[in-house]
Amino acid sequence: MNKKRFAVLYCIIVTPLMLCLLFLAMEVLISIGVYLRYQRFDFDGGLLKIAFKLVPLFCLLGAVFWYLECRRLKVRLPFINDNRETRWVEAANSIAEDIHAKVHCPECQQAFLEINISLNEHKQERRHMSCPNCAVEHIIRML
Repeated sequence: MNKKRFAVLYCIIVTPLMLCLLFLAMEVLISIGVYLRYQRFDFDGGLLKIAFKLVPLFCLLGAVFWYLECRRLKVRLPFINDNRETRWVEAANSIAEDIHAKVHCPECQQAFLEINISLNEHKQERRHMSCPNCAVEHIIRML
């Protein structure tokens, strides 16, 4: 599993628990305030039930945070099909046909790919495609 995705998945687990514990801590603090003011301890169990009923909402909120954080960190999610592979294949085909073709980066789509040619140990041509904007790099091996 991708380390970034795993770290961000932590958000989906911790967020609902933290919000639920925060709700409980607020209830305890309010009860302590009531005790200090009126000399009676008033802990309402109904609010505790509400806190646990809100946990699914907090889980959904955690999932939304997880998705947004993955998008911000540009972590590729397996269940989202954004046709990135198709764009890379099209870019590779264009560059294989014409080395001077101006092809936008399939990742960020903001800059043109830079092409560098090298030869490997078997004298096969390799075309290195790199984006100056997002620093992604792919290699085409010409046969």
